[in-house]
Amino acid sequence: MADQYAKSKGVLFINADNENSKAPRFKGNVIVSKEQISALIHQLKKGEEPKLQIAGWNQVSKAGKDYISLQTDIKAKLSDANDSDTIEGASESAPAANTNPFA
Repeated sequence: MADQYAKSKGVLFINADNENSKAPRFKGNVIVSKEQISALIHQLKKGEEPKLQIAGWNQVSKAGKDYISLQTDIKAKLSDANDSDTIEGASESAPAANTNPFA
């Protein structure tokens, strides 16, 4: 686990309710892993500003809808967070890489 980094996944879909010019063009969600939350808590405890790196890929759902698949990373090794940063009841395993609850 020492070489793993905390990751989370999400999606952005085109906003169908885009009726005014100030409405967002895309809307979606990110499911934040327990490991990533622990890493963010560790950053705060060290006096750092929590920061996520976001990457996105154009995708097409099984229903034919265009969307952007997202992944967030924290550039800190999971092993750097100590036991007091973990969330009670958190699973040690990361979510499956190809699981997309939004597609």
